[in-house]
Amino acid sequence: MKKILLFFLLLALSALASNEEKVLHIFGASYIAEYSYNVRYYMAVSGNLNGNPKGHYWTCTDLNGNPLDYIKSSIWDYEVFLDIGDQPFILNARLHYEEHGTHEVKYIYASYVVNVGEPAFSLTTTNTIHNGDYDYSNGNGITRHIHFNIDSDNTGHETPDYLFGEKNGFDDDDLLPLKISHSPSWMNVDYIRLKVEMPSHLRLYTKNAYQLYKPMANPGTTTNLYCGIGDLKGKIFDKFIYLEGTAIGNGNIKITYRRQSSSGDVEIANFRYRSCADIHGRQPNYNERSSLNSGYQALIDCEYSVVDDWADEYMEEQDGSYNAPAYAVDPYGNTFGHPFIVRDDCVIYGDSNCPIALDPNGKYYTSYYTFGGASDFYTDVRWPINLYPTGNIGDSIVLFYGGLLAARRSDSCNGNIGNMFIMKLENSFFLNHNGKDFLDYYTEHPINSYTPVKYAPILEEE
Repeated sequence: MKKILLFFLLLALSALASNEEKVLHIFGASYIAEYSYNVRYYMAVSGNLNGNPKGHYWTCTDLNGNPLDYIKSSIWDYEVFLDIGDQPFILNARLHYEEHGTHEVKYIYASYVVNVGEPAFSLTTTNTIHNGDYDYSNGNGITRHIHFNIDSDNTGHETPDYLFGEKNGFDDDDLLPLKISHSPSWMNVDYIRLKVEMPSHLRLYTKNAYQLYKPMANPGTTTNLYCGIGDLKGKIFDKFIYLEGTAIGNGNIKITYRRQSSSGDVEIANFRYRSCADIHGRQPNYNERSSLNSGYQALIDCEYSVVDDWADEYMEEQDGSYNAPAYAVDPYGNTFGHPFIVRDDCVIYGDSNCPIALDPNGKYYTSYYTFGGASDFYTDVRWPINLYPTGNIGDSIVLFYGGLLAARRSDSCNGNIGNMFIMKLENSFFLNHNGKDFLDYYTEHPINSYTPVKYAPILEEE
């Protein structure tokens, strides 16, 4: 009995489905940016067709029924691709089929009104390093700073990040996000073309669903980007795109929306970037970087380097015969004719004529206490350049961070970072670094209660 009831129920449902009205629908963007390219629409039937599809046909007209040449491909298929102009239009679809049983050829139709408009764009996010402290404004607008991505981000490899084309987003912390927003927000802008003009020192990325950064415009190129394909579709506007510095340089990124009208292309963004990095020495290897970042929290990647060989320029000895304070005030070891080590203790060494002493190991020592304190040590008139405390880092020759940490102005100036200083590390290399970073850090975290001090040369009286 139950089987008979189930049979009649299925028969009733089948009859109901066969009587359901068949309707042809068109699917796709209903409000789209003018001059969009290769925009996909498709037709589909709801209800019971009760036949075999024999063909699909598309036409396109303006609102008055005049034909428009928007259709570019697949005119006889269930999908169609359009190149949009600058006016609203009507997309018409026709499906013909052979009806079951009668074998008659029948037709169903659909029309779809598509609004077209001109989008507006704005650059809503322009992150830069140091929260914009390095940025500056002049008659040409704001110049923003970005790192020349010369580090390796502690990934275990020692290859600078900028040499990698595709990047895992969790490894590289020097990509700066940008966001270009569009309005009205409900307008579809996934199918427009962009023209991206890149300077020789920058690269632009998009990010896919797998957190992989892929280049969309390379340094020194002009790239025409169609936003309707692959990783670009839906991933340009109102989402982050990313900028990377690939060399030292200055220049503008220009992004325009490609139009095909007498009014020309629309400028979306035109912004200037100055990339910077410490390229004076070499980048540390993995172990050196780990040790430095652990021991000197003030260090910022891409803004320091290590220097092994200072022959013909500074003291060649890199052993323990002198240390950072001695190097800072007397880099050539001229004052006493040999290098010496400064100590931060209460021992007086030598005498007033020669405030150093030789120990049994053949090394010369002095102390801040011998000179009457750290301030008197750094301003002693015996050093090659007479120094005095100053409030301006721009004219400083020596920076005293506290304790036995002190640095001397570096001659590095070709990396677009101002105020670079170099510090002698114990029995090791020299550390070229951003002096402002150290001053800011040790002002907040003083060493042995010493407050960091800047020392500038005493100006000679005329």
